[in-house]
Amino acid sequence: MPAPLRIHLSPEENAQLRELETNPVVPHKVRRRAQAVRLAAQGWTAPRIARHLGLDRATARRDLRRWLRQGLDGLADGKAPGAKPRWTEAMTAYLQELLSGDRAWTAPLLAEALEGRFFTRFHPGTVRRRLLALGYRWGRTRYVSVETVWRRVKGWLLPRRYYGSVEELRRGVEEALRKLQERLEREVGQSLCRAT
Repeated sequence: MPAPLRIHLSPEENAQLRELETNPVVPHKVRRRAQAVRLAAQGWTAPRIARHLGLDRATARRDLRRWLRQGLDGLADGKAPGAKPRWTEAMTAYLQELLSGDRAWTAPLLAEALEGRFFTRFHPGTVRRRLLALGYRWGRTRYVSVETVWRRVKGWLLPRRYYGSVEELRRGVEEALRKLQERLEREVGQSLCRAT
């Protein structure tokens, strides 16, 4: 059985721990560690503290040892385990540069563009989460059938005038298609737009 951990607190340390323990802004784990240290200073054992706080005994001992080694700094969360994040600020700037253009982008296309530029592969879901964090929202791209396009072109061409030659009809169709393209661009816009 491990030796009991003896903790002695000065009145200033006890006041600091009490303040941490009762402050709702402080993260929950830090408050719980402060409470464990105060209980240990009152003579509680690590297993009793663990039962009282709903912790594993090893966790309670670890928290108390961290207090003995590091003091108040030992209550804070340490560095999270795992590899460092692969996402960089340069990637964020590149995404914003891509999205400032006129092209409509999807998450898989943006993931491919990032891979081509930075040689790092990201899942489209990761790209989507980054874009949401930047304030972008996804819109649905609309597909327009050929019949719909023809009805609109016919509506602009036929009732408006009589075409005396094939050349006049060709010019009329070209102008109607240009107008239709402008109208569709206004209606559909980009599939990705900045949230307001």
